[in-house]
Amino acid sequence: MLRHLLLGPAWGWYFVGGLAAGLGVITKGVGFLPILLLVPYIWLRRAPWHGVAPLAAAGMKWWLAPLGLLLGIAIWLVPMLVAVVQRAAPEYAEYRDELLLQQTVTRYAKSWHHLRAWYYFLLEVIPALWLPMSALLFWLVPRWWRAWQVRDASVWLPLSWFALVVLFFSLSPGKRGVYLLPALPALVIAAMPYLAELARNRGVHRALIALALLLWSGGLLVLLGYWLGNARITELFAASGLRSIAPVGAFVLLAGVSLTWASWRLPVAAWTVVLGSLALTWAYGIAPTLDAERSGSRFVRGMLAKVPVGYTLGLVGYKEQFLLYLDRPTVNFGHRRWLEGPQENFDAAAWLALAPYRVLLVPKGALEPCFPEARDRIFAGESSDEEWYLVRGSPNRKCVEQGDAARAIRYGYPNGVPAARGP
Repeated sequence: MLRHLLLGPAWGWYFVGGLAAGLGVITKGVGFLPILLLVPYIWLRRAPWHGVAPLAAAGMKWWLAPLGLLLGIAIWLVPMLVAVVQRAAPEYAEYRDELLLQQTVTRYAKSWHHLRAWYYFLLEVIPALWLPMSALLFWLVPRWWRAWQVRDASVWLPLSWFALVVLFFSLSPGKRGVYLLPALPALVIAAMPYLAELARNRGVHRALIALALLLWSGGLLVLLGYWLGNARITELFAASGLRSIAPVGAFVLLAGVSLTWASWRLPVAAWTVVLGSLALTWAYGIAPTLDAERSGSRFVRGMLAKVPVGYTLGLVGYKEQFLLYLDRPTVNFGHRRWLEGPQENFDAAAWLALAPYRVLLVPKGALEPCFPEARDRIFAGESSDEEWYLVRGSPNRKCVEQGDAARAIRYGYPNGVPAARGP
């Protein structure tokens, strides 16, 4: 009955669409981006352009969309705010401010990492990472211009929204290539009226074959360079953590055969089959090998083996993934403490000096000034582009005086095994 109520009548889709947008907002703050579509919609309606449905066609049903949006957001927001008020605890208020302000407004306006120039998406992401779509722009732009001249909203409504999303993310100093992915489907929709025509275009065929050949040639050069003992390629291969050249050889073979077939029978599929070959060999031959290195599991196992027997381990400036591979209770000093400057190091120093049989895992960048003379400093390994050390003994006295050992947080086993009482 609920399915018929919401999805049966036409008006139900307005509410469901708004609800989906609301759930998108609480899942990831930028879930509100689809709402920006209303900006070009209203503009194209007033112009007027061809193919834009009038607002009057939906009447009051339009208001069901924002109602669903607010309900979707309220599913999480209301219980969270009620809990903050009822508990009246500083950590609850900190959680509220972190999500509603720090991870949204502050992260957008004053990003603290992934800082890029304003043209990052236009010059460094779209041209290379959106292939072959970015290559098709050579043929699509003139056709989009003709659509502008005849006021075709079926093309320019999604294209306008795409431009707004790019502008939105470009204005923020913090940028990552994945941020822009929600805009890619809109670009594809704007290209759809012309894809059948482009699939028969010989210039498009040649471009796709050239791109596919370039990707395949990269794998071939790596394979040949490794076999011939090229110092640079051998060094890069060793640094990657791969234990065998076989996956690269598999890609070269599979992609080569696929590209030969596509060039002869279906040129428009040349890029697709080579990229698919790379995806298969990466997923089954390369990614499983790199997983232990990228996830940190190999590092954590090696580091735990170096912790002296009977010692309690403390973590300073740790990465969240480290916690997934622990085999014993540990101590840490809070998450994102780098926002407080050196205070985490001070607290860790106070904890280390408070009792014997304690050891700290410290990144190289945090050794000074609190742990310069710590005895038995052991190199624990490399992870997350950082060198890590196990230190014990007497830390810098000034750091100890400025620290608060009570900030130590006891962390039990991630798998639910009861942790021992604190250190």
